[in-house]
Order: sequence, then C-alpha cells, then structure tokens
Amino acid sequence: MKKNRKPILETNIINVIIVCVMIAPIMGGLTENLKLFIATMCTIPVVVLLLFILWLKYGYSGIHLNSINMFVMLAMILVYSAIPLFNSIWGTWIGWLTIFVHIITFLIGFINREKLIRNISGIDENGNKALPKFLLYYSIGLFVLGIIGFVSLQVAIGTLGSNVIVFAFLHLIAYYLFAISPVFLNNPERALEMGAISQSHYDEYY
Repeated sequence: MKKNRKPILETNIINVIIVCVMIAPIMGGLTENLKLFIATMCTIPVVVLLLFILWLKYGYSGIHLNSINMFVMLAMILVYSAIPLFNSIWGTWIGWLTIFVHIITFLIGFINREKLIRNISGIDENGNKALPKFLLYYSIGLFVLGIIGFVSLQVAIGTLGSNVIVFAFLHLIAYYLFAISPVFLNNPERALEMGAISQSHYDEYY
C-alpha cells in the first residue's frame, strides 16, 4: 500500500517559515551592515528549500516530520541570534570559544537525547515516574557555561563595545532553547516505546 505524504498545511512547516521570516530581518538589521543584512535575508529561501526536502523525505510520518522541523527551527533561531553577536566577536578568541561551546553542547545533547526526552517527560528507563536528575545536571552544566560566556563577554566589552552584551543576552536565550533541541531528533517510534509520548499523541500526529 502506497503511503501518502502529509499535506504541507497539516504540518508545522508554515509555522517554521513564519518564525524564520520574522527573526531573520530583525537579527540582520541589528548588525547595521547592509551586506550582512542581505546575506541574512538570503537564508530564508534556503530554509524553505530545506523544509521542502525534509517534507519529501519524512512527509509520510507527520509526527517525525514535525519533530525534525522543530529541531530545524531551534537551530535556525540559534544561528540568526548569533549573527549580530558574531558580527562583533568574529575572529576573536571569544568567537572561537563560543563555537566550541555550541558544538560540545549539541554533541552532549545528541548523544543523550533519549535521556533528555525521558527526563523532560518525567520517566525513567522503565517508563515509571521519576525525578528528572539528568535534566537537572544538564541544566546546571548549561548555566555554568552561560556564566563563563557572560564573564568572557564582560572582559571583551572594553574592546568590542557595550552592544555586545545585548547581543549576547539574545543569543543566550536561543542557546538554552537549542540545548534541548536534540530531543526532537528522537525517532517517534522509539519515544513511544519509551513512554515519552502517548499512543494518542502518536496516532493524532502520525
């Protein structure tokens, strides 16, 4: 039996595009750099194309597609929020430290994505109710990294300007959202098996 793709309007693709269209011009405009603003706006059709490709590949499962699209949206918000910040710190040791921290954060989250989704759902490995210990440790780790980044930026303000702290604050919010984004890369069937999502939720969005 041939499977049909979910109609685009029944997925969250349009929502992701709307968020993209809203954030891109704001973050590009904060740089006060016309070339960078144009480059930022040119990423919108790239995001749209990526979402269309994902729909072609995963559109047969609405819940799987929506999960991946949520990851794309959070990654997109992170990148856009980084544009005004990196316009100021690119090429400095703080810029490279920021990139390194982001890579490490994503790798830790991706490797432990099943632990993350279980903790967010408040269950243990057996599907029983449990305290979110890993999520607590994960949040503390992110908080410590945030403090380190804040102190580093305070050191840099003298040479990079006071706007950096505003850009850093915007990016920090996006960073914390991105830190939990690997949960959306869990296979929905596996999430259902673990008890992280309910059968009714799975059936509704499948």
